[in-house]
Amino acid sequence: MKPTIVKVQVPLASNQPIRGMEHGLVYAEGRKNMVEQLLPRDVTKALNGDFKGYFEAFWSSTVGWAIGKRVEEQPW
Repeated sequence: MKPTIVKVQVPLASNQPIRGMEHGLVYAEGRKNMVEQLLPRDVTKALNGDFKGYFEAFWSSTVGWAIGKRVEEQPW
C-alpha cells in the first residue's frame, strides 16, 4: 500500500499540553480524513519548531493517521 501525503498543523497556542506530546490537525489533500490527534515525539521533532509540515501517512478508521517521515512542501 502506498502512503498518503498529509499536512500536519500544530496550534500556535494550547491550554492543554500533554507531557512529551502535542495535538495536531492532520489531513490529506482536500481536507480528506481530517482529525485532531496526538502527535508522536518523532513527528514533533521532525517539525523542528515549524507550525506545519507534510508527512507520509497511512489512514486507519479506528486510530486515525499513522504518520511516517517528513516530505517536501506540497502546493496545497
